[in-house]
Amino acid sequence: MTWETDDNSTTATLKKIPNHVDLQIGDTVLSKGASTSFPEGVLAGTVREFEAIPGSDFYDIKIKLTTNFANLSYVYIVKNLLKTEQQGLEEKIVGIND
Repeated sequence: MTWETDDNSTTATLKKIPNHVDLQIGDTVLSKGASTSFPEGVLAGTVREFEAIPGSDFYDIKIKLTTNFANLSYVYIVKNLLKTEQQGLEEKIVGIND
């Protein structure tokens, strides 16, 4: 999954979301915790619109972000102390599934 902002700091686009996910406008979007970037359960925003990508099994989803990043003055950086171990395990899993 990739995350791309557009010209507006209150919206974002989530790319390549599997189309087996049952989506509705207004659904909340939470982090899954399957990446080394975001812990599980962080509220990202709500679904504004989504579209199926032709010829694929994925959606692109536009969300209204919970946080307006243009208004932030202070932020906390959290270091994932287990990032290297997590990435190694994920690589092994991908190798097994290939």
